[in-house]
Amino acid sequence: MPMRSTRPVLGLLGLGLLLILGAAMVAADVEPNDDIVDAEVILAETNFGSVNMTDIRDLYKMEVVGGDIIGLSFKTLTSGTQSLLVKDGGSRLIAVLDSNAGVRESVNIYIAYELDMEWWYISVSVGAEGEESPGEYEFSLYYDVQDDGGTEGDAPCDIGNALRLDAGEHTGEYGFHDTKDVYRVVVKGGWTLGLCLACSDQAGPMRVQVYTDDDLVTPMKTMEVSDEESCSWLLPAATPLGSNWYICLEGVTGNTYGEYTLTVDMDETDSGPPKIVKVTPQKFDPERDLKVEVTITEDTEVEEAVFHYRKDGKGNWKQLVLTLDGATYSGKVEKGDLEGADEIEFYIVASDTTGFVGSLGSETDTETMGSSGESPGPGAMMAVVAMVSLVILGGRREK
Repeated sequence: MPMRSTRPVLGLLGLGLLLILGAAMVAADVEPNDDIVDAEVILAETNFGSVNMTDIRDLYKMEVVGGDIIGLSFKTLTSGTQSLLVKDGGSRLIAVLDSNAGVRESVNIYIAYELDMEWWYISVSVGAEGEESPGEYEFSLYYDVQDDGGTEGDAPCDIGNALRLDAGEHTGEYGFHDTKDVYRVVVKGGWTLGLCLACSDQAGPMRVQVYTDDDLVTPMKTMEVSDEESCSWLLPAATPLGSNWYICLEGVTGNTYGEYTLTVDMDETDSGPPKIVKVTPQKFDPERDLKVEVTITEDTEVEEAVFHYRKDGKGNWKQLVLTLDGATYSGKVEKGDLEGADEIEFYIVASDTTGFVGSLGSETDTETMGSSGESPGPGAMMAVVAMVSLVILGGRREK
């Protein structure tokens, strides 16, 4: 943040308040003050001067620092119309106040965090050509500090320096020379981010865009909020634990300014990965197709469940995507993949819409399912051979 100046700082309790409270008038308009070289330095106070057809313009300069709120109030003391223009250090027009017949005009100008200290210029003139109004005028200058997110400063305009917010209600200010505020929230895996934006009567329409670390170019959500209107929407936290999400607020047009309130809610909606609690059947018939049924519990929604299998612990793994079938997730293994198998090894992987992944087993820690028509073991085979031998020997004896 740029270093702040030592000039007086006054709270903006409403432009013109100091006049009501009887602030001292300061005689400005020290000639010559008709161009930038001779511009008169002014402080936070109420100034007065005069213009005429010979001296058609008075020029003043004020110190501006990133994060400032510049308050200006202008009133002509003639029966016609006079103009007050504000330009930045690059001579770009920031604001115009036209006062007619003593009517006071006011504006707040919000300065972006990124601006280092520079001089801005205030020009008071007799008015438009052909409608000149010579005579006296007064204008008041106030300084205050933006308080975006409760930081007593301006929220930066770029994602790299985004201001971090926790859950809660956060006020901010923007407009004119500060047309964008960027905030950062850390959203936990399994939580949902809720946002609500409310603008003051002059701060809309505003555009709200949300980005994640996965894509800092394309917003995952965009919405526009009009004057004094609130928007509220939820974003599922389909990102890893501790992900940065960025909330960018900016004016849709160039003449919106004022205060807003951004409310951030974060609620846990997913307690963890899917849980695979039951697999049926426990045995298979190698002469028939095998229907696998898997029971999965999940707080949100299962996005994908895959049954990985292979025969007798040999060969490559095959994949079977399971689909929701009533209360279970099921799929069919063709009998051709089971032919001659004594058992199959398997494991199951399931992911949810939040991004969590759960599993039962793995490639190195498999589950097994045996055949219901298993081949006899070595002991049984020896018994069969022995019985066959006895039958053959008995037949020979009878002869």
